[in-house]
Amino acid sequence: MMKAKRLPDTESAAPAISLELHLAHVTPGRSRFQLDVLYRDEEACEAVEGRLRMESFVHAVKARPETGSLVIEYNRNHKLQTELLRRCIEEALENPDVYRFKELAASTTAQALLEQDLQLVYCSQSAASILKELRVDSKKGLATSEVKDRRQLYGSNEMEETRPTSHWVLFSRQFNNSQNLLLAGSAGLSLLTGGLFDVAMIGGVILMNGYIGYLSEARADEVISSIGHIDPQDVRVLRDGAYCTILDHQLVVGDIVNLSHGVVPADIRLIESKGLMVDESPLTGESMPVSKHHHPIDRDQLRTISDRRNLLFRGTIVTSGQGLGVVIATGQNTEIGRVRRLVDHAEQQESPLQKDLEDIGRQTILISSAICGGVFLLGVLRGRSLSQMLQSSISLAVAAVPEGLPTIGTTTMALGVSNLKRRNILVRRLSVLETLGSVEVLCLDKTGTLTMNEMIAEEGYFGNEYWHRSQFHELKKKKSKEITTDLLPSRKWSLIAALCTDVERIKNPDGPGQCWSGSSTEKAIIEVVELMGLDVESIQKELPRFKVSYRTESRQYMVTYHNLRNQDRNLAAVKGNPEQLLDMSAWVLDQGVLRELTDEWRQGLRDHNRELAKKGLRVLGFAFVEGQGMTSIQDQPLVWLGAVGLMDPPREGMGELIERFHRAGIKTIMMTGDQTDTAKAVGRALGFNGNGGKLKSFDARDLKDLSLEAIADLAEEVQVFSRVSPTDKLRIVQALQKRGRIVAMTGDGINDSPALKAAHVGIAMGFQGTSAARESADIVLKDDNLDVLYYAIEQGRSVRSNLRKSIRYLLGTNLSEILVMFVATAAGRGSPLNHMQLLWINLLTDVLPGLALALDPPADDVMEQPPADPSEPLLSNFAKLRLLVEAGLMSAGSLVAYEQAPRSQGDRAVNTTAAFVSLTTSQILHTLSASADSRGLIRGGFPRNKRIYGAMGLAGGTIAMGVVSPWFRRLLGNERLSPKQLRWSLAHGVWPIMLLELMKVGRR
Repeated sequence: MMKAKRLPDTESAAPAISLELHLAHVTPGRSRFQLDVLYRDEEACEAVEGRLRMESFVHAVKARPETGSLVIEYNRNHKLQTELLRRCIEEALENPDVYRFKELAASTTAQALLEQDLQLVYCSQSAASILKELRVDSKKGLATSEVKDRRQLYGSNEMEETRPTSHWVLFSRQFNNSQNLLLAGSAGLSLLTGGLFDVAMIGGVILMNGYIGYLSEARADEVISSIGHIDPQDVRVLRDGAYCTILDHQLVVGDIVNLSHGVVPADIRLIESKGLMVDESPLTGESMPVSKHHHPIDRDQLRTISDRRNLLFRGTIVTSGQGLGVVIATGQNTEIGRVRRLVDHAEQQESPLQKDLEDIGRQTILISSAICGGVFLLGVLRGRSLSQMLQSSISLAVAAVPEGLPTIGTTTMALGVSNLKRRNILVRRLSVLETLGSVEVLCLDKTGTLTMNEMIAEEGYFGNEYWHRSQFHELKKKKSKEITTDLLPSRKWSLIAALCTDVERIKNPDGPGQCWSGSSTEKAIIEVVELMGLDVESIQKELPRFKVSYRTESRQYMVTYHNLRNQDRNLAAVKGNPEQLLDMSAWVLDQGVLRELTDEWRQGLRDHNRELAKKGLRVLGFAFVEGQGMTSIQDQPLVWLGAVGLMDPPREGMGELIERFHRAGIKTIMMTGDQTDTAKAVGRALGFNGNGGKLKSFDARDLKDLSLEAIADLAEEVQVFSRVSPTDKLRIVQALQKRGRIVAMTGDGINDSPALKAAHVGIAMGFQGTSAARESADIVLKDDNLDVLYYAIEQGRSVRSNLRKSIRYLLGTNLSEILVMFVATAAGRGSPLNHMQLLWINLLTDVLPGLALALDPPADDVMEQPPADPSEPLLSNFAKLRLLVEAGLMSAGSLVAYEQAPRSQGDRAVNTTAAFVSLTTSQILHTLSASADSRGLIRGGFPRNKRIYGAMGLAGGTIAMGVVSPWFRRLLGNERLSPKQLRWSLAHGVWPIMLLELMKVGRR
């Protein structure tokens, strides 16, 4: 964020506004002041609030006109400086219209934070007036003695690093859900009745769930944090009248910085510029480098960040040219810092499953509490002892809690996340995997995500020689040993292109050998030259430049001057805006012959250039002129050579990927900072318009005055948004969410980070993505391969479907236990199952089959179905009815086995054992029924998932262990069953499932 602070001026008169600032109350991180000047002055209060919110240490501020009080909340570790506070308030009162933001005063939302914009002040003022405002001499720079004071006043040029989530926080947040609250409540009740073994088992389950989730998320965090560390860089700065080299974090507001190739170290207002081109894609998403100048800009022309052509922003990259500028903002107060604060205000969304599970947890608590209370009260009224009824109520409470639910959810998603990691997909939070399966709208950043964020020459023409990238092999010629100026258009173009460039050969930082250093545009041109057979280094050595004129805002072309070998004449090589070059050209090179460029011919060339531009290509024209002793092309008629169309190429397979998303019922929206024509061309090329339909686009600069409801209406129709800012991306995502859509967002730049955090699923590029994007995302694609996102969504859909199937299975089995306990207790028939038997069932017999159900492989047609409706509840009314029927049948079999166990002779342990065997048998067999779902086993066949049969076998083993092993029988309170009793119990476990399957056939 830009700050227009004033330094202390000992020679100036006293400030026009005299403040009496009284500290009324202070606590760590919070201070309340009393200012008479704010009393009954609403505008002054708004201005002061707006100004103080620009300070990075301020968390919240409120000025009250009714009392004249000012309350400030700030970093607890920050020492509030009264003098700095006084200066900020004075600035606000002296310029209230600059700092007043009514929306900001009424809201702390992310959208309001971006409304404050002092950059307009710096853009519209002359360089001289800004230097005067900042009290710095452009010829001498700052005095070393001033630096410390300015750093204290304006802050350091360091960004607050996003600290990795601590291991304790990662571990503790695994327990922040209603399921673990239920388990803890169940353990607490067991503790009250002396069931220490119960407590140990439940506590072990809780800790195991937490550890599995923690381990998975911690490993992903470590890998993501290790990507993309940036070292400090050197900066050339003017201090004490001489240039010196310092590290970027040592810069302060007012420093004069010399700019050339490299990353911009702070927010800077240009005071001199020479052919300066800057890649702003990390901040704006615009794929093409933009030209910069140092002249004032009228405020009416400053609609977006991209329009601020006399400002350089921290984190953007100078690709060519030179400049001199004054630092106007550092650290957290830069535009990047501003976007990062926007990220802090963006709220992460809960997954649909999280919401469903929380709802189920709350409902389970209410229902089980009501049932337990009712049973307890009914038993007491019947004259049963308090201790006996308390024990029965605790058993019922244990039955009501699905202890296996957290285990199945955590383990299933942890295994899914592990599978994704093998594909270089890093997932921060386990619940994100399920949310992926619900995604309805996929918002895709263009530059660096859909495209490579590098330029290639796609097509063009030299004279009448037209070419396309796919035809390079036809243009490739043998390398010439001698530099020639023959008039074949392609050869002449190659020579001019090789000379009119700022690239240089350097050691390859990513591997062995050498590579070209320079802007992506110039490297793309040089690639064509080399493919056409010319040795660029040899040409540049043979014809060194003796003068260069870089492009400016009014002269949008570059000229290099060279002395022709063995000839008393010079060559001017020209590259730039084709319209301007055509206006300056009088000749054209046609089939090796110089011909006069007629108006008709000139118009035809303009039409060709427009055709290239309509395809979304950036068009560069090339020309030359030779002359004796020539040192300027002023008034020199140029010879037109041709034009080249460049583009930021889509990543391989993106068109097919978009088509697959459409077949999966996912709406895709492309967002880019590029011009509308470029955005539409890329959108059409990648198939965002579906099956050849009309592509609908929208210039995001017109979103500013629209409500979220109106934006949502637009987003439902539009496939491409151009000229988007970070705020626009955030508002589009929020508008779709408000409409009830599940939204995923992909991106790689700083400008994507607010939307990445706000989306239900934020997906960042890991290799080329910025640290800000990775820190804000839920998922990081380690190798930037967007194609694996389709696989991730497929896995998400499978996990979502399987988890819901597994959850319904668990709820059904738990409901059967509740019904068994409730009916028997309410009827005065005692407790068919004790709390240890119930715990054994919930933690072993239920969990293993439930986990196997959750690990079903994806169905063959899972990506041919539309996304699940996020508003659809986990349990529809029909599903609830089906659960009740399933649970009713299983509990009926268990109750019959309990009441009619043969030859029990009043031995209650035999009856409870029969009920235990019957109920667990039903529940294990119910795994097959649940896997077949509504199709049924008779029509749909038995499941192909071999894990289900293994889990059923293990679960059956736990039943046998609880009946056969003397030690486990004592632990569970079971009794050894005779063969006849065992057959009886098993039969009453089988018939409910058989009846259930027959009912499915009848219903169909």
